[in-house]
Amino acid sequence: MNKKYSFLKHTILILFIAIFQISMVKTLPTENNISKKQKITITGTININNPYCGGAAPPPDVANGTLSAYHNSVFYLVLANDTTRTPFLRFVTSDNGSFEIKVPRNTYWIFHESKMLTFEKFYKQNSENTPPNSVSVDIDCYKEWYNKPDFEFTANTDTSIYVIFYKRCFVGINPCLQYTGPLPPR
Repeated sequence: MNKKYSFLKHTILILFIAIFQISMVKTLPTENNISKKQKITITGTININNPYCGGAAPPPDVANGTLSAYHNSVFYLVLANDTTRTPFLRFVTSDNGSFEIKVPRNTYWIFHESKMLTFEKFYKQNSENTPPNSVSVDIDCYKEWYNKPDFEFTANTDTSIYVIFYKRCFVGINPCLQYTGPLPPR
């Protein structure tokens, strides 16, 4: 009986230690749990660079273009490499083009709302509503533009990002348009 009692006592002790160890493992924070709970603050500004398109030599402060806010515009955050382009977060820029978002640690893509349309709608919107004296290059250019994120960043720590959309003279931000009209006099 003493041997049975000793065996039972040891078995209970071993079970108690095993259960205690398992319960400790479950309560320890993992990197995934921490990253889901801790959000990174990303502040940013989105601007448009307006090139100098005049004919005469520009003043030095205008030679590289001027910046204006991409204000009150809708953008979407997508997890990087998500080919389905599933929106992770939607945000709107303020009057001065700024925004603030909180996200878990990860790498993200930013897309303007027009790139969240289907490609067919995006293509139609950007190839049919064109400025005067401009022609579309080809559909492959539109596919490349559509598939390319407007910006990519990695959220590791609280940080600020700065995004610039570059306009081209007489055709805007559409990289798939070619201006065919007259140039300003020099």
